Amino acid sequence: MSPGPPRFVTDLIDQLRRRAFMLGPEDVAALRQALAAGFGWSSRAALEDLCVTLWAKSDREADVVRAAFLRVDVPDLDPPAPAEDDLAGDLDASKPDAEPHAVASPGAEAVRADPMGGLPALPAPSFAGVDRRLVLVPRYPVSEREIAQAWRRVRRPVRVGPAVEVDVEASLRRRCDSGVATAPVLVARRRNAVRMLVLIDAGGSMTPYADYVQHVRVALTETARSETTIVRYFHNVPAPSPDRRLLDTLSDPFAGHLDEILRRISPLPNGAVYADPALTRAERLADLLDLDDAAATGGPTGAVVIGDAGAARGRYDPVRLLDTIALLKALRERCGRLVWLNPAPVGRWAGSTAGRVSRHVPMFPLATKAGLDAAVEALRGRSVLVDAPL
Repeated sequence: MSPGPPRFVTDLIDQLRRRAFMLGPEDVAALRQALAAGFGWSSRAALEDLCVTLWAKSDREADVVRAAFLRVDVPDLDPPAPAEDDLAGDLDASKPDAEPHAVASPGAEAVRADPMGGLPALPAPSFAGVDRRLVLVPRYPVSEREIAQAWRRVRRPVRVGPAVEVDVEASLRRRCDSGVATAPVLVARRRNAVRMLVLIDAGGSMTPYADYVQHVRVALTETARSETTIVRYFHNVPAPSPDRRLLDTLSDPFAGHLDEILRRISPLPNGAVYADPALTRAERLADLLDLDDAAATGGPTGAVVIGDAGAARGRYDPVRLLDTIALLKALRERCGRLVWLNPAPVGRWAGSTAGRVSRHVPMFPLATKAGLDAAVEALRGRSVLVDAPL
């Protein structure tokens, strides 16, 4: 049985887990292999840099690893300083022997450069007195790594491109059918064809959740290294629905739902979304959802809406519900799979517009790992029951 990891490694893992920075057995095995190869033994700083290189996937995660590293008792790895006699002997031994046939070139003179005066050198700022253990690391409900790991499971593999991969089954079938040696069957490599559109409600009641939503956006687009995730912003709804007059036909305006007119609400034909959370760079929503030639344009194959849908203030607004249903119908029609992630606690959904929206599309809490995992499974094709599907 192989010995377990050193004590300082287990302490470091515990410190990282307290910061929601989870490490698996393969991460510990990678550190063991790197140490066995001779890396990280020169000094404590070298060992710290090795852990950051192996485990951190972003600058933020690097700060987390370094802050946790300084809270564990790491054995002194600094090599002892050599004695003066040994150092002098090493220096003498390192001097090259004089070349017996070296001939000085005629007219060669020693070149000397006199030092020039100038401004005194400015001392570099010293950070030696800074205690990195006091570096404040945000503690969000779901860590960046957990979000990225969940998001990487949203895949739709298709074979695209030149035929460069051997199809073993097809090659064996051709060989058996012909009875003679045949060339292997080549197929294109599998690529992830998912293009996800993420619409984020910004401003107003979403302001208290802005930092956490930004944390989620970074995890989806940068940490997860997803080049096919398109993020756009809006406020409440991208545009009012042209069917607002349907509200006047309700037999009971205080029923708290729009099931009576649900089928008559048309998908939102257009609206304004923005490329930044400050809502300054506008573009047409229809341009993002144009799927007349999906194969050529590579349009979205799924959509995620992030917003509180009125749950933060805890009130029900039938006009906003109708506008939201029009938006969701457009997303459902042109993107297929659709989920809603709500940063507000689940207990605040009931009695608000969010509770009514959750009757029509799958809605999951954004602030829990279980909710994020369930949303990912829905985007992968797992069916979710709702009371009144669109």
